[in-house]
Amino acid sequence: MFADDFIVDRGFIKSFNQELRVSNGGDAQFRWVLGGNYEKSHVYEYQLQTFSQISTAAIFGYTGAYVYTDQHMRNYAFFANGEYDLGDKITLKAGARYTNARRTAATCTGDPGDGSFGGVFDSLANAIQLGFFPVAGFTPTGVPVPQLVPDALRWTTPR
Repeated sequence: MFADDFIVDRGFIKSFNQELRVSNGGDAQFRWVLGGNYEKSHVYEYQLQTFSQISTAAIFGYTGAYVYTDQHMRNYAFFANGEYDLGDKITLKAGARYTNARRTAATCTGDPGDGSFGGVFDSLANAIQLGFFPVAGFTPTGVPVPQLVPDALRWTTPR
């Protein structure tokens, strides 16, 4: 990629994080800590790229792409830890934590409006449907099959 290939490259990250802990101090035989934390983030990015020096443009007519992502993250957790001195040289320690994490995202990739990105998929769909065709030194490996059927362990062809 070249420097002039990025026409637009913008985005931002907004994040807020807070944690609160409460404890009874360090001199007691039984010591405890209770707490929780909260985090909320928003990440946005938009890139528009043109491939001015791309070698496959002559084959597929592919001129560029845009990438868009808008993500929202929210996490919270509660935790508790305890320590109990069983003797001068032995301490029993235990802890527990509950975490809840949520992420939503809207993402998209496409062409800069000229249909070139869709043309690549049209070419590939036609190649798969009609059988592979040689393109400028490209030799596919494997045997094309009409349909793939998934199972729990592998991809197989129908019988």
